[in-house]
Amino acid sequence: MGELSRFLQSYVDTSARVSMADRAEVSPQRVERVMPPTAATIATAFADQDFSLSDRTSWAVMERLGIHDAISLDQDFRVFRFGPGRRRRFNVSP
Repeated sequence: MGELSRFLQSYVDTSARVSMADRAEVSPQRVERVMPPTAATIATAFADQDFSLSDRTSWAVMERLGIHDAISLDQDFRVFRFGPGRRRRFNVSP
């Protein structure tokens, strides 16, 4: 799913990718939907950014598990804010 979103990023606008992710289903195995509503909420809250589905899903999981440290060369990890008033940020290295 993340790879498909990244591929479509070059060809499809953000709202269409979010819609695609919300409708996607995996079968026959049961797969936990790792916060698609939260990932979609992130896309809406940061409409001026083009965050990937992979990043948005990572942030949803990190926030849910209380993980605040990340290693990333991706500048999006430095842009994203979460928590009350979106004032918290992840500690990003390097």
